[in-house]
Amino acid sequence: MSKAAWQLEAAENNADLYQHMFEAHGVPYERSKELFHTTVPPLPFYSSIVTCLPAINPELVNDFTRTATFDVYVKDSFADLPLEQFGFKKLFDASWFYLTEIVKADTAGWEQIKTARQLEHWEAA
Repeated sequence: MSKAAWQLEAAENNADLYQHMFEAHGVPYERSKELFHTTVPPLPFYSSIVTCLPAINPELVNDFTRTATFDVYVKDSFADLPLEQFGFKKLFDASWFYLTEIVKADTAGWEQIKTARQLEHWEAA
């Protein structure tokens, strides 16, 4: 698999994580092939917008920020958007890592959370 394919897979996987977390917490969102974004303030430590493809039209982000009524944070998954021109400031740089070998995790003692109450209890811990 090529580096570009790995990056696309990582960005898609990240958008999947956001979708599951936002659904679990009842946070509304919209998802297209280019972007994942919330229509209300995101969960703590989550971005308002996540890019899912490289080289998207930056106006997609700018259009969203013009109408947002909350602070907007962007996860530029491919680090290729000129977001400074829209007033954004870079907080940090990050990299995607890809593991080609399957590693079996030791899940002994893990419990699956099945209810909202269990999730709230786990988050409070």
